[in-house]
Amino acid sequence: MEIIFEILFEAIADLVVEGGTNKKVPKWIRYPLFAIVVLFVVGVIVGLFAMGMVFLIESNIIVGIFFVTIALLFLVLSVRKVLKLRKENKGEKNEQ
Repeated sequence: MEIIFEILFEAIADLVVEGGTNKKVPKWIRYPLFAIVVLFVVGVIVGLFAMGMVFLIESNIIVGIFFVTIALLFLVLSVRKVLKLRKENKGEKNEQ
């Protein structure tokens, strides 16, 4: 069962990455693929942050701080990556 899930997830991930970055793919396909990736990343960040808050409130403060720190690190790195990609795309548009 694990092998089937891994193969299926890998195929979907490859489809999203290849389809989302290829300019030949129509926008009405690329935008939902982009939305899927964004929702997944946001879900992971929110999940880590929520888990950290639960640990902070419940009992284990060190683990809670660790999860909140990891969530904030993911958030900062994601924003930096998006800004970098946006800057690169603006540079490509100006050249054309």
